Formats: sequence, C-alpha cells, structure tokens
Amino acid sequence: EIVSDEDAFHWNLLWKDKYKGLGTIKDSVRDSYILAVGYCLQDELNGVLEDYKKDGDTANYNKRLTEIFNRTDDKTIDIVGKALTELKDKIYGYEVDSGKKEMAQGKIAINFAWSGDAVYTLDEAETPDAGDNALYLKYAVPTEGSNIFFDGWAMPKGANMELAQEFINFIESPENAVLNMDYIGYTPSIGGETMFENAIDWYGATAYAPTTEVTKEDVENMDEEEAEYYYVDENDNVYESVYVGDYVDEQTLTFVSTEESPLFELDDEEGLVEITDPVEVTAQDLTYFFKSGDDDEENYIVYFYPEEADRQLMAQYPDEETVARCTVMKCFTDDETRTLNNMWETAKVGNTSDLALIITLVIIALLVAAIVVVYQLYKKGVIFQPRAPKGYTFTRYEK
Repeated sequence: EIVSDEDAFHWNLLWKDKYKGLGTIKDSVRDSYILAVGYCLQDELNGVLEDYKKDGDTANYNKRLTEIFNRTDDKTIDIVGKALTELKDKIYGYEVDSGKKEMAQGKIAINFAWSGDAVYTLDEAETPDAGDNALYLKYAVPTEGSNIFFDGWAMPKGANMELAQEFINFIESPENAVLNMDYIGYTPSIGGETMFENAIDWYGATAYAPTTEVTKEDVENMDEEEAEYYYVDENDNVYESVYVGDYVDEQTLTFVSTEESPLFELDDEEGLVEITDPVEVTAQDLTYFFKSGDDDEENYIVYFYPEEADRQLMAQYPDEETVARCTVMKCFTDDETRTLNNMWETAKVGNTSDLALIITLVIIALLVAAIVVVYQLYKKGVIFQPRAPKGYTFTRYEK
C-alpha cells in the first residue's frame, strides 16, 4: 500500500510530503481550482459535514457545499493560488489524459481523475496483459466534497432532429448502454432492471452452487467467456457461479452454505470447498438510482466482497452519501475566467524571485554579447572560414 485509505479521502494528501512526486493533477483551472478549494477550506467544509450529520438535511448540506466550492472572491482566489503554487513542487506533473496510463503502469500513485477514466484505469491495471505488474487500485471521493460533471450530447442548429433522437435511442438502449459503459467507464443516464442486473453481474459477490441443468459436455462446448461461470469437479458434477444476494443475512451481512442452499468457494489447492463459516459482504444501496417510480417498492442493493470497496462499483454507482457531497460548478464570468487563468498560470510557473530574475537577465545579456562577438569575428574571417583544397588558398575581397 502506497497511499493509505484514510489519506485518500481528503484533499490534503497531495500536499503531504510523504507523497511528494507521486501524484498528478489536471492541467485545467476549473478542475484544479476545486481541488485546492477543498484543501484550503477543509475546516469550513468539515464543519458543514458535522452539521449535516446532526440535522440530516441533504438539500441544505449540498447547497452550502455548492456555495463554498464556487467561491471566486479575491480572498479565496489568493489562498487557492498560493496553495497551487506550493503544490507545483510536490506533484509528479500536470496532465489531461496521460494520467490514466501513468497510473495503470505504476509511475504515479495518485491521479485526480474523472470517474469514468478512473474505472478505465482500474480495469487497465488488472488486465491479463499486465501479468506480474498488475496493480490493485482504488477510487475515492474526498469527504470534504467534490464536483459533479457529465459528458453529454448537444444538438447544433440545423441538425437532423429525427436522426439525432434515433441515435440517442440507440446509444441509451440498455444493451448498447452496457457495451458503451464497459468501453468508456462512464455511467449511462438510464436505470432499469437490465442495468441493475449488469451491475450485479460485474460487481456482485458470487459463490458456486451445484446445478443439474448444465452437463460437463455443455460446459466443454461453451466459449471461454461463458465457461468461466461454471466448474466441473473430478466426478463430472457441474457447479454454477451464482450471485449470493439471495443468500445474505441482512442483519449480519454474511452468507454461508446450508443444507437447502449449498454454496462453495474455489480453493487453488483443494478445488471447490463448501463454505461452512459465514462470509462477510458489503451492501451498497442503489435504490435512489434504479428505482423506476413511486410504485416501485423493490430495494436495489448490490452485495459485494469488502475487498472490492472503493473501486469500480463506487466510481460508476456512488452511494447516496457520496452523491450528497458532490456539487455543480457554476460557469465563471469573463472577468472571473481571466482572473482565474492568470492565477493558474502563475501557480504553474511559480513566483520568480528578484535574484532569479537578475540572473536570467544577465544570462540573456551574455548570450546576446556572445552572438555579436562571434558575428564580428566571422566577418573578419577569423572563424568559420572554409578550408581551401590542397595547393590553393582563399583570398577575401572586400567590395
């Protein structure tokens, strides 16, 4: 473990000396500004969180966070600028898209990323191609709060509205939305049973249960991807990978094999072993996202193994507590944009001291003088003259 879970949930981790040179931030004033606001105003933000824990007023909590993260007064810009200037010498560098690759390759340990890029990075770090270099990465939204974003489609003036709507219908159909989410990492805007079942299929805790509906020959005739869901023992008995949600004790958040519902786990040395001791799972309630309406009384809960906490599931389907602390950033005015851009460029370059400025000017003056001297020597034929062939001499004529 390079970064502790505790540190990962706070914006100040990037300023900690123990992580110097291990992190990147976006080369974007909007994204990096909110990061620094979270760091500079962490005491005020934590105070708002404590108030929320007492009164439970989610709307007011988010409203107060939104006001803080959108501050662009002179005082806030000044302290944020100083913090970002300090951060310049503590990070690995600035990036816009390369952070995904650098994180997956282990070049850095902290990357300020959009959630879909984070999912892509987590997946990429664990691909079979990574081999012994595979990395176990996590995703965190700091407790002080963060920003909300989305990638959307815009219809330009003069567009073919009917075709555009057909495209949206195509890309947002559950089957295609799953494929798109698998490729880009970002969560589509649709819920529904198909999308929830996909979340369970990707992230739900599983175990093996005996089945008589599939034979050894059936498994042998399956493609490799489908066959991964089955196990055939030495006696040709077939076991199917099943989601354990239906077997979980909601009071203890555990499941165990029973006579009515035998469950097994795969051991590298012993093969399938019956689960005789309760196994712990974690529950993530996503009813707020998947509920289709007031008449839908189903609870949409994903049960997953604890070691998968703060990973792809949280990045694609955050819980309500995380959503509550994410705010919408306002559009900066032209004056605010100019001020923030100036602050950002200064922070990336750093404040040049008087001594450094004098040294720079002296070096420039010496270079100019050297160029003048070299040019004069060249005109006089002292340097850079071509060599005459053997038996000949060059004569210089001045016009």
